[in-house]
Amino acid sequence: MVRIAKDHKRLNVAWEKWGMELCGGLGLSALPLRDSSKGILLLLYKPRLLRKVLTGPAGRYLCSLLYPVDSGITACLEELNRRFNISGNIPHEVGIFLGYPLEDVIDFIRGNKKAHPCKGCWKVYHRPERASRIFNYINEARIRLVQEAMI
Repeated sequence: MVRIAKDHKRLNVAWEKWGMELCGGLGLSALPLRDSSKGILLLLYKPRLLRKVLTGPAGRYLCSLLYPVDSGITACLEELNRRFNISGNIPHEVGIFLGYPLEDVIDFIRGNKKAHPCKGCWKVYHRPERASRIFNYINEARIRLVQEAMI
């Protein structure tokens, strides 16, 4: 997810002009989840990878949360968007759409109070070594993106 703050006028103009084109060039799709006075919150995703997630255990779990997985990726994204906008809160299952490990998303949704050995992009309850490697990869990618944007 990416939040573009309203007070960053140049970034907002750039997103409106070139955002979808940039996403398309990177093989990404963008779904605006919330547009408020603070800014716009976007879910950036690769359709191919999300389709793969929805056909596995995470998709079955989303079905148990009454997501229309059998109707396809668009229907699931519409339901996620609806849930974002009816409650005003971020639905915890968004972690599945972000590629977080299913077991960690489930423990978070259940309100698991056990100590989580590490946290970064998400609270980690299982396989902290793996999560730590993913967090490092994400941080390195962010640094590269900022460096490239400054060129």
